[in-house]
Amino acid sequence: PAAAPTPAATPAADPAAAPTTEPAAVDFAPGASEPVAPPAESAPITPAQTAEPAPATETNTTPSHPDNMPAPSEPIPAMPSSGQ
Repeated sequence: PAAAPTPAATPAADPAAAPTTEPAAVDFAPGASEPVAPPAESAPITPAQTAEPAPATETNTTPSHPDNMPAPSEPIPAMPSSGQ
């Protein structure tokens, strides 16, 4: 019975702390999420584009496996791991 009232008191303190944590987390979350989101998207795009130009060179050597050769050429550890 004593445990029941204890949890009930916890939620009461939660709302009080929520307002203080909400503004701080909201200001920090959006601010850090915004700058982090753009760079994060740009990073994945860079490696993806790098693989495209690379295939062009490999395509010359392997026109039959232009998608298979260039792709594995970049992510060698990722490709072999997936194949195995």
